[in-house]
Amino acid sequence: MFGEHDDRLVFDHLWAAQNRQKNLKVQMVKGASHYVQQDDPEKVNTIIRDFLKIRQLKVSNKMKKIQNFTAS
Repeated sequence: MFGEHDDRLVFDHLWAAQNRQKNLKVQMVKGASHYVQQDDPEKVNTIIRDFLKIRQLKVSNKMKKIQNFTAS
């Protein structure tokens, strides 16, 4: 996660990393600087919550598959 007006990161490197890494999701926060959590705390919290919900769902689905496999 980075701010649209971050002057310390090379954006092309972030987007390229996302294209190379299977489980990497890069998100830009519009209007924010390098300090995204201070510039837009609500947006940052939403992004983090959404990420955790997706991860929890994936883990839950994997656990169900394991339970179904071991029960058969």
